[in-house]
Amino acid sequence: MIKTELYRKMKTALYTSVAMLLLAIVSAGDLEAQTETQARFSSPEDSLLCLTHSNLTRDFMRNDDYDLAMESWRIVYEVCPLYTRNTYSRGVDLFLHRFEQTGDIAYIDTVMILYDQWFEFFAPDDQAGIDRRRIAILTQGAYHQNFPEHSVEFYTRAYELLKPYFYEHPDMLINDFYMVFTISGINLLNVGELEMEQKVEDYFAIQKAFDNYLEENPTNLEMIQLRSTNESFYWSSGILTCNNIIPTFRDQLEESPENTELMQRVISMLRDANCTEDEFYFETIERFYAFERSAESAYELAEMHWERENIDEAETYYKEAVELSTDSVRKSQTIVKLMSIERLRENPRNVVELGRRAVGYDPENGLAYYLMAVSFFGAEISENPFINSTVNWVVADYVQKALDAGLDATLRAQAEELLQGVRSRFPRSEDAFFENFYYEPGDSYTVGGWINERTTVRYRS
Repeated sequence: MIKTELYRKMKTALYTSVAMLLLAIVSAGDLEAQTETQARFSSPEDSLLCLTHSNLTRDFMRNDDYDLAMESWRIVYEVCPLYTRNTYSRGVDLFLHRFEQTGDIAYIDTVMILYDQWFEFFAPDDQAGIDRRRIAILTQGAYHQNFPEHSVEFYTRAYELLKPYFYEHPDMLINDFYMVFTISGINLLNVGELEMEQKVEDYFAIQKAFDNYLEENPTNLEMIQLRSTNESFYWSSGILTCNNIIPTFRDQLEESPENTELMQRVISMLRDANCTEDEFYFETIERFYAFERSAESAYELAEMHWERENIDEAETYYKEAVELSTDSVRKSQTIVKLMSIERLRENPRNVVELGRRAVGYDPENGLAYYLMAVSFFGAEISENPFINSTVNWVVADYVQKALDAGLDATLRAQAEELLQGVRSRFPRSEDAFFENFYYEPGDSYTVGGWINERTTVRYRS
């Protein structure tokens, strides 16, 4: 059977459904005046006979004398089957009592036959209502503590009874049917009586029924909650795996290649199922982006291209993510990704130019400062070694800005090590004297060339 916790949840959900079903099944009462019946008698004697034994059946049942009640009931059922619908409601109760006493499932067969006749004679326009009564009995039987050996049989009957509603007559569905169909199927799957492919197909049939209903009733909170609960059982049961859901999603998108709502649902479910490494997820994101461009989608596509080492494509999407984003911090973080691409291409000037944009959007972006610092490091802006050594002042400035803004533990350690290194490469005061560099410590100085940064003069001792 199924795992204990999932079994408990299923049992609770089914008991809830059964309670709701039974509350809805209120017998019509014992009004058996001629105006309340559909009597067809072959003679006045039959009329009197049926009226007498119908009342006797009622009275015997009230006194819990089910054997005598059964005798009177059979007379009414056989002599005048169209006398009243109470004949069928009482018959159901009598044969259910027999099942309770014996566990003989043949009595359930009789109950189902009585429901067929009830539907034919008294409720030809209420198939779903009659099946609702059937389902209440089947779900109770599935969890009957005295007859666990019949549980699979009850699940099977409930599943087969409800399946046509989802595949052929979704317009006739009743809310109670959703969870019963789901849980019956999951139980059958767990005992090997239902194939995984069928249960996955059932999931999509159920979702389609929900979609159709909510399209016309989008604010129905009860149905929205029911859909969420139903879906949680599928997730808990391990049915919604990548291998199980992707083939169906692929077919759906081929049939509706421009359905953006479907695309969004597919993307969401693939994320929930941890299918983001699958190529189909990547294809779906790209397909959706072609219809609805957003900073989030552009960034995700950029990340996926980056992981696949498609650098040019990643750069394109990162740039679009920056353009589409309205969040300055997010813009800054995305520009850092572009800085990494330029570092990979060994273009320090481009890294610095992007870095200036990044800190313009977010002055607290420590990583942007750090990448600028390492891009400045070792730059040659002159043929004079002394002038080149002044670049280290700028490097130190940006490393310090990165530390002040905040870095993760690993980068912080690297930044501190770099800061010590560049301080040891500061110009010496005696070298400044021989180079006719007449700036005192603390003076303001602009490091030239492509760096073009204002800094503070510092000499190493």
